[in-house]
Amino acid sequence: MRAWGEKIYDTIVVYAPKYLDGKRYQVVDIYYSGVGILRELSPEEMEEAFQKRLAKQSQGKEIPA
Repeated sequence: MRAWGEKIYDTIVVYAPKYLDGKRYQVVDIYYSGVGILRELSPEEMEEAFQKRLAKQSQGKEIPA
């Protein structure tokens, strides 16, 4: 029996950490199975999506998470 996580991703690549101004940063690439390319939202896009969700919720149009 396969673990649940094996069904949703093919590979996880963890890069060596880098330090900048005393803070540790580390890049992680996750290759999902059958999903395609996912791009993370910019802070502006995230705020816009959040505001749209709040507006729909206030109108009584609940959106499942």
